[in-house]
Amino acid sequence: MEKQEVEQLDAPIILAVKGQTRNTVAYKLAKHLKYPLIDQDEITPFLQNSKHLNNISFEISLSIASIQLKELKLGVIISTPLSQKTQLDNLKKQAKSAGALLVIIQCLPKDGSNDFNIEGVPRLTVDPRKQTFVAEEFVSDELDKVRKRSYRHIHPLIFKNKLIAESEVKCSRCQETIPGPYYHCFLGCDEYIFHKACGELPSDLEQVGKTCPKYLRVTEPEYLFPENLRSNCKICKHKGTEFSDGCHDCLFQTNMKGEFLPIIVNHESHAHPLNLLMMPLSYNYEFRCSGCGDFGHSISYRCYDCNFNLHVSCILLPRTVSYNYDKHPLRLTYDSLEQSYLEKSYCEACKEERNPEHWFYYCPACESSTHLNCVTNQSTRKRNSISISNDYRCWKQPHPCKGENTSSIPEKHTCWGGFTFNASSPIQIGDTLVITGLITMKRRRGTMEVFTPKLMKLWKDWELRAMVVTSLLVQIILIVLGSQRKYIPKVKIRAIVWCSYLLADSVATIALGILTNNLGDIYDERGDVDLNTKLTAFWAPFLLLHLGGPDTITAYALEDNQLWLRHCFGLIIQTVVTGYIFLMAWSDSRLSLLSIPMIVVGSIKYGERTWTLWKASSDELRDSMLTSPDPGPNYSKLMNEYRLKQAEGFFMEIEEVKDVQEELDVAAPQGTTPDDQNIVKAHALFQTFKCLFADLILSFKDREKSQSLFQKMSGKDAFDVVAIELGFMYDKLYTKAVVIYTPMGLIRRITTFCLTFLVLLVFSFEDMKKYKKVDIFITFLLLVVAVFLEIYAALVLLFSDQTNHWLIKHNKTSCLKLIHSLQPVRKRWSSRVPQSSLLGSFLKEKPYFRLLKRVVEKWPPETYAEVDDDLKNLIFKHVKEKFNQFKEKQDDGNFRDLCSQRGSNILQMYKRQTRLSLEWSINVEFDQSILIWHIATELCYFSEVALSTITSDIQSSREVSYCISNYMFCLLATFPFLLPIGIGLIRFRDTQAEAKRFFKERLTLSRTKAKHRITCNKIFLQAIDGKLEMQEEESNTSTCWKSLDQAMTFLEEPTMYQMTEICKMLLRENIDVLPGKVKGDSSKSVLFDACRLASALNGVTNKKVRWDMIRDIWLEMLTYAASHSRGSQHCQQLRRGGELLTHVWLLMAHFGMSEQFQISKGYARALLTAK
Repeated sequence: MEKQEVEQLDAPIILAVKGQTRNTVAYKLAKHLKYPLIDQDEITPFLQNSKHLNNISFEISLSIASIQLKELKLGVIISTPLSQKTQLDNLKKQAKSAGALLVIIQCLPKDGSNDFNIEGVPRLTVDPRKQTFVAEEFVSDELDKVRKRSYRHIHPLIFKNKLIAESEVKCSRCQETIPGPYYHCFLGCDEYIFHKACGELPSDLEQVGKTCPKYLRVTEPEYLFPENLRSNCKICKHKGTEFSDGCHDCLFQTNMKGEFLPIIVNHESHAHPLNLLMMPLSYNYEFRCSGCGDFGHSISYRCYDCNFNLHVSCILLPRTVSYNYDKHPLRLTYDSLEQSYLEKSYCEACKEERNPEHWFYYCPACESSTHLNCVTNQSTRKRNSISISNDYRCWKQPHPCKGENTSSIPEKHTCWGGFTFNASSPIQIGDTLVITGLITMKRRRGTMEVFTPKLMKLWKDWELRAMVVTSLLVQIILIVLGSQRKYIPKVKIRAIVWCSYLLADSVATIALGILTNNLGDIYDERGDVDLNTKLTAFWAPFLLLHLGGPDTITAYALEDNQLWLRHCFGLIIQTVVTGYIFLMAWSDSRLSLLSIPMIVVGSIKYGERTWTLWKASSDELRDSMLTSPDPGPNYSKLMNEYRLKQAEGFFMEIEEVKDVQEELDVAAPQGTTPDDQNIVKAHALFQTFKCLFADLILSFKDREKSQSLFQKMSGKDAFDVVAIELGFMYDKLYTKAVVIYTPMGLIRRITTFCLTFLVLLVFSFEDMKKYKKVDIFITFLLLVVAVFLEIYAALVLLFSDQTNHWLIKHNKTSCLKLIHSLQPVRKRWSSRVPQSSLLGSFLKEKPYFRLLKRVVEKWPPETYAEVDDDLKNLIFKHVKEKFNQFKEKQDDGNFRDLCSQRGSNILQMYKRQTRLSLEWSINVEFDQSILIWHIATELCYFSEVALSTITSDIQSSREVSYCISNYMFCLLATFPFLLPIGIGLIRFRDTQAEAKRFFKERLTLSRTKAKHRITCNKIFLQAIDGKLEMQEEESNTSTCWKSLDQAMTFLEEPTMYQMTEICKMLLRENIDVLPGKVKGDSSKSVLFDACRLASALNGVTNKKVRWDMIRDIWLEMLTYAASHSRGSQHCQQLRRGGELLTHVWLLMAHFGMSEQFQISKGYARALLTAK
């Protein structure tokens, strides 16, 4: 097929492509048209973070396009979201200045940005989802039609009844100067401008016809035309078709020839003249009628100064009309009546609610109002249809006066409440002047009541109660689940807490607004506040209490702490609003007095929350951890004494006297449990090491104190101490621990509890018969739940590590034992690590909708592995070995080398046993190394089917390697900010794409589950039978039963067999040529690099050596990632159930293996000695 030649335009064209699939469409158009392509999304990443990124990148795109348009006279294609009306206006200005045609191409589906009317600009729509987008067909079928008509003018004409300031403006038809009223282009171009007479002359039809758009059709026209005034447009004549109601060319010509519609109308509902506006369908012109409130399209009467629009049918509504159900004439009313009438906004005909802002028919005698539709629908004509004919014959409808088709109507008559018909005179409607014309108009207007008046009244009565109860339920959820997210990593818990946290402030604020509005309405009516209203006003202090939030959660994320100033402003406003409600409902009753202590309780709670958010904000947190400025020894004074003594003849020496190192105070009374001793150690360490979470540095003295303490610990105790420290940090960042673990905090807790309980007690003696039962129930519920929350908060305070530390330090052993006897099982973090597998995720992949797929990628299905004591001891042992290496040569160079190790030293240590050179897999970017070793670990793990030869030691190393491998890959895919900076996500996606392509070509997933089970059964029965025959030792027998248990698991999970199959399939691939030589730098995939590594590892015959080496490699990578992370990044993970990497990071920091120890020289005092 020969390539079609691209037609060159006489003037440049701007194609603005928007929508989700815009990049694909823009690329294909640019390739076909040979136009420069400007992609706004490619510009944005190079700009600094700013809230105006979208506008800045768009302006840069316009600047680039300006050079192509003005200097090179080339058309351009801009791929842009075009999300703002101002951006469209700038595009219009650019096109006008360059003399270019602007065309909007909307790609479906839309990208979710704000949609707006694109007036005066052609818009074409493409949907690549339905069929493949072909640029050649699109240009020939759609774009060419637009560009051919665009340079001949497609803009509609409008009438201006005013003088022209420029005296040299001439009519486009007669070439005479235009002094007065005129027609001109709607978009303001100077190509077409006419005298009023020239614009209305039928002889000008040929000239005006050039302005008409081509090939526009609608399915159902809004307007019906009599035969005697039908006039075909040139396009219809050329095609040999008859007049079409759906052709806007025919509409425009018929109107201009027969003065079908008035060009300008002075209507009494608006102060300014209304101009007739006829827009082609391609402009997608839509408006809301200011009369009836319904939407309209394409044709309207509009005031350009006020953006006031009316349907043509609303313009022609009769001023007065008779109604069958009312003996008085009804008057068309444009504005709402007096304030008292607003309560009667119901239609007398349909008994449904009426919008007082829309037009209606009103009877002054009966003080009744009726919908426009209800009045105009009483006759035998169709609903919302009006027929006017200058031959006195209604078009396709019975005559409104007689109700039947007839040709014997008198030459002049009046019908429809004021419409006077005469073929030779204009129509007069009240004060509205309408130019002579003929119209048969069919309007479709449907009104759907979403909520009935009864339902609206029901909601009005219950909205406040619903908001108060909802606020109460949210508080219960937050106080119960707010602390559990510290040790539960499930997404469901986090989602519930997130929704409740966002709802808490909104619901309480809305409820306060409803209370204020209700009281305001009562005073506007000059009525007294009834007892039930006073009772509901008593709820306001409880809403203020809810805004203060529970003690267990003040911030959902760290970003919430930065909004402390906003909460401070909210504290002031909501306290004032609560006081306003209290004063509005004040009386000498007991209920008003009970509001005072509850306002005090609510203000205390809200003030505590604001104070906590401020103390946990990043700036204040860092400032609170900084020590006092230390100017050091007085150098000037010392040198003066040195010079004076030397002048006196003394021999002077300056000696350095090192400060005595202070030990940490970790002493605990006798009889305390190991857990209590760990709490004391953790509290002492936290006072120093909390600086790491604010990315501050520590001195060598702090490092030495911690090192001496951790060298004596076991792995379990070390991880327990770290977990307690992280718990302290969690409380500091996300709870009210800053204000409640103080003497004043304890006093405030006792005060709030006593006041709340006192109010509950006094209210119980109130006369309940005066109030509604439901309001009494809600009030008691508020009081009881408030007391319950205080008790729950007190128990949380009592069982906390902070309280235990205070009791230990003050030797309150009896209280401590009592608390331990009542305390439930304590959890400080989840002790689980998320697991994710690259190959496994491909096999478990399910088809999702596009939006749901994004959600699944963001929050993948939860799979976790337990971090048992064996794994903790293994990590602690590895960290301790690294510390011993560091201790042997304690200098900066050795420290940097030690922190940069991520596996090369392990490979060197095992090289004599494996005889492999695998440094190429380590000496690359860290994220690349993780991916290579992760896939290789999976290949080695699932390629070993003969479990009979695996001992318990080997199985332990296999499980540890597989667990850490999946964990590190999960961090790379889900939380890359915890790892050193790299292109991990790009490399991961490229690798995943290559794996999908590989398995799609080679793997058949159509096996049935029964076939999987039969195959797995054969494999594992053979393995187990062989194992029982070969092994006789007791330990090996237990391993055999573990293998049997795994076999049963495999039988229940068909994908395990597929994992084995695809691993073998990958290992069978020919990898003689290095993948890098084939791909170059086009793809970052490391799939076959991992296959190369796995093949080399499987070549090691000694399985124990192989898996020990893999395990040590992963431990090295884990410690490397931990030592190169920052404390501020780990703070985010504390609210997600804790992270193993966070614990390893803090553990290594306690051993001094962190980049945040940057003070290499110790403190010393100078001693001046004279001899």
